[in-house]
Amino acid sequence: MATQTHDGIPFTLLPEEKYEHCRLLELPPELLGILTADSPQALQFKSAEGPSAGAHDTQAAICTDNRTFSVRQVNTSNSLYLTQLKDVASHEEGAIPSTGVQAVAKNDFALEVAPLPASLETVKMHMKAALPVYSSTGQVRSKDLLTKDELFANVPFSHMECQSAYEALACFQIEDPRGCFIPSGPVKLQAWKSILEEAATHEIDLTAALSQPQLVSLSSQMNDLPPLLMQAVIRAITDDKPEPQEKLIEQQSCLKFIGLSQLETSTQERGSISLSSFMSAWQGLLPEKWRNSPKLELLNGHYRLLNDGREITLAGSHTEQEQQSEPGKAAAAEGKSMLGAKRKWHEKFRASKKTA
Repeated sequence: MATQTHDGIPFTLLPEEKYEHCRLLELPPELLGILTADSPQALQFKSAEGPSAGAHDTQAAICTDNRTFSVRQVNTSNSLYLTQLKDVASHEEGAIPSTGVQAVAKNDFALEVAPLPASLETVKMHMKAALPVYSSTGQVRSKDLLTKDELFANVPFSHMECQSAYEALACFQIEDPRGCFIPSGPVKLQAWKSILEEAATHEIDLTAALSQPQLVSLSSQMNDLPPLLMQAVIRAITDDKPEPQEKLIEQQSCLKFIGLSQLETSTQERGSISLSSFMSAWQGLLPEKWRNSPKLELLNGHYRLLNDGREITLAGSHTEQEQQSEPGKAAAAEGKSMLGAKRKWHEKFRASKKTA
């Protein structure tokens, strides 16, 4: 007659070289709710590539359509084993095989997911690092061309955040050769002057609501610029109301857009310009109702004052890289420290048990 023993559940460990490779992923309640919803939305795992990647752990992300969650690897204080049931043959003749447990993977690390605060400037930084510039002499092919989809796939932020940065930079995609560009400051200024000329010719008030026919008129090719570039410039300074509704040029966005374009243009040759000359040129590019609106604070983070504040210069690429290297180093240090940080899982589980 078959017999059963009652010596407990057999437990075995696979040799470590045979362990399956896996990581535990700890989700915040918001993401867990998305995944367990009746109609869950798609999530994207994204990471930066190229010079903008920075510290590896700080550039991985899980994205919904409109939110970004950072992913970082942390140590666990106790090793966690993943197990599965396994039939265990009995050594006794006629005995019924028993069911045991076998460890098939071991985890000393976990992936921790946390909401990442939205930062338009950070997303713009990634795009500037990835895209070539479109200058007044035509395309500047200093970098490989990327389509809009390829660009968004390599920027570790949600689609909505990528779209906001794409529009703020007046990026546009052409078909021959197929790829996206960022207009240079002089090109943006050229486009804006074209808009001013068109508005004056047709008596269009740029400070009032603009109809779709007026918007089409403003994006005409008076300066032989690509139509898609003109449309991108208009998108960068208008609100996001869908067609065919009227649109407004957002005053603050427009002032900043023109100020930065003028500053880049004015400092291309000498590297700096007198502050009074810059402010005068900036004001001269605005509709009459906005002439007294420009404030230097609108350009915070994008300029430096020289010679006791008498001159102004654009925070150029070298300066920006120096400024960006500090948070980059801090992020790398944080990633390194988190990599070695011990995660006390037994305390976390104890807290969860008390809550339950």
